[in-house]
Amino acid sequence: MLNSPEEEILAKACEAIYKFALKGEENKATLLELGAVEPLTKLLIHEDKIVKRNATMIFGILTSNNDVKKLLRELDVMDSVIAQLAPEEEVVTHEFASLCLANMSAEYTGKVQICEHGGLEPLIRLLNSPDPDVQKNSIESLYNLVQDFQCRIALQELNAIPSMLALLKSDYPVIQLLTLKTLGVITNDKESLTMLRDNQGLDQLIKILESKELNDLHTEALSVIANCLEDADTRVLIQQTGGLQKLLSFAESSTIPDIQKNAAKAITKAAYDSENRKFFHEQEVEKCLVTLLGSESDGTKIAASQAISVMCESSGSKRLFNNHGIPQLIQLLKSDNEEVREAAALALANLTTCNPASAKNFKKYVKKWNQKMSLKINSGTKLLPLKELCLQELNHRRAVLLINSKSSDISRFSTGFGSPTEEKSEPTSGRNTVLSKSATKEKGPRKGRGRREEEKAKEEEEVLAVPKLTGEGTLDKEWYPPSDPDFCIYVYEVTKSILPITNIKEQIEVLAKYVAEKMGGKIAKEKMISFGWELHISELKFQLKSNVVPIGQIKKGIFYHRALLFKALADRIGLSCSLVRGEYGRAWNEVKLVNVSPKAATGGFSLPDVYIVDLMFHPGALMKLGTKEADLYRFL
Repeated sequence: MLNSPEEEILAKACEAIYKFALKGEENKATLLELGAVEPLTKLLIHEDKIVKRNATMIFGILTSNNDVKKLLRELDVMDSVIAQLAPEEEVVTHEFASLCLANMSAEYTGKVQICEHGGLEPLIRLLNSPDPDVQKNSIESLYNLVQDFQCRIALQELNAIPSMLALLKSDYPVIQLLTLKTLGVITNDKESLTMLRDNQGLDQLIKILESKELNDLHTEALSVIANCLEDADTRVLIQQTGGLQKLLSFAESSTIPDIQKNAAKAITKAAYDSENRKFFHEQEVEKCLVTLLGSESDGTKIAASQAISVMCESSGSKRLFNNHGIPQLIQLLKSDNEEVREAAALALANLTTCNPASAKNFKKYVKKWNQKMSLKINSGTKLLPLKELCLQELNHRRAVLLINSKSSDISRFSTGFGSPTEEKSEPTSGRNTVLSKSATKEKGPRKGRGRREEEKAKEEEEVLAVPKLTGEGTLDKEWYPPSDPDFCIYVYEVTKSILPITNIKEQIEVLAKYVAEKMGGKIAKEKMISFGWELHISELKFQLKSNVVPIGQIKKGIFYHRALLFKALADRIGLSCSLVRGEYGRAWNEVKLVNVSPKAATGGFSLPDVYIVDLMFHPGALMKLGTKEADLYRFL
């Protein structure tokens, strides 16, 4: 009947098919099998309005089926569907055409087709429709579309923000929620943030937070406000309107994990500004964040840890976290969730950096915790204490990499958790015996040959005096971890040559080249297979008669060896960076740099960008996170 030349028959056939499709997914699949889709597409451009409307209604229902969507993409009917959004069409036609686009936009290819065929403009126009179903379908379509960066750019050009903000006053929660979700995505872009602020969007967001009746919207509203806090001008406006105080109130009083999480995220973004940190400190936000560390939600724990990391820029906050935050953060290091452990470790690193009091407090807690507990990791196996790892017989597993910048002063031994300030302090003897080789080279000409030989002999005696693991697997009365004189020399050299560099970007580049040089130099991608690092590590394990290998002894290292060494040395000179673990032996370092822009030059605020440090192929090169070259470095 869909091929009938009579309009009345076509209209009734479409009406019957629509009712049949409404009954469930099985019926939609049946219509597809019977070949109904292709003749229906021709009716979307039929001259009779009723026939066209009924055909559009069918596609609004059918496109929830993935196979139907796939066929429609192949038939390229997007122009015909978008044409049904024209102002002269009936509201019912608008409803089902927009529903069709909402279903189609859920997949990437559908997004591309909608944008390429000019679907954004009519969808934005229909946000002002008097019909709530049309509004709901249109904003849902836009929410799906703005997941794509190009669509977000087009949305800004079409000035969609005012129409979206109007939907926040809708009587229908689903429309308000979809609108907030869409705003949460597009306000990641600076231009959209400015448009939101210029159209009094902040006032509406604050009013939503103030309304207890709208508590189902608070989570998403907080998410949008968190994005707004990325912008300096918007931050000032939020503080002036009392928004920061409301963030604290939500973080402290809410029992809903998502609200707690988003409030903590908003605090994190606001705390990048020193004035906001001062305000939060005066309001004792530290107590609130420590409380959130005890949440049952992993997302809240991560967000609270990240907020603590940023608040640690304030010395006053560090003092408070020193007494109350360290034990809780250490507990999070035992979490089964890798992201929780990572966030807690970063918070502890920022808390103890250049803060001897916190570092000492941390060591007190962590020493007790290594002694008494074993961590559980994803595989369900236990991470053994260092002493037991050193005593194990040789095996074929990946070597355990050890960071140890002490050889004879075991009281200040650190396995990577210590404060850079404490690591660089000198022993009571007046000099660091491990570094004396390099120091002697510097001072020798002024002191004379006899003095150099005397110091060298003394140094060798002290190094040899350090207790070693015996071949029989027994220990002296007091056990000491394997020393790493090469790593100690690395620390000395980078402290002397890289720490004085005032430009952070240059520091990163020079350190990256230094690390690559110590680990075998630049490697061409096509020569990775023949680099021979695996044999080198195996030989080290055999020579040491241990599965534990000090990082300084590795002279042929790949991604994760170099990334660990870079992180260890960066920590020693106070250079901020993250160590990120990927899959299949990949690991990398992330750094944050603020680009100099015209606005920054005139005193404006510029957010830092995240870069991956190349330690393998072009040592010292910085690849912006999210770019193709950065992804190629991180993933196989």
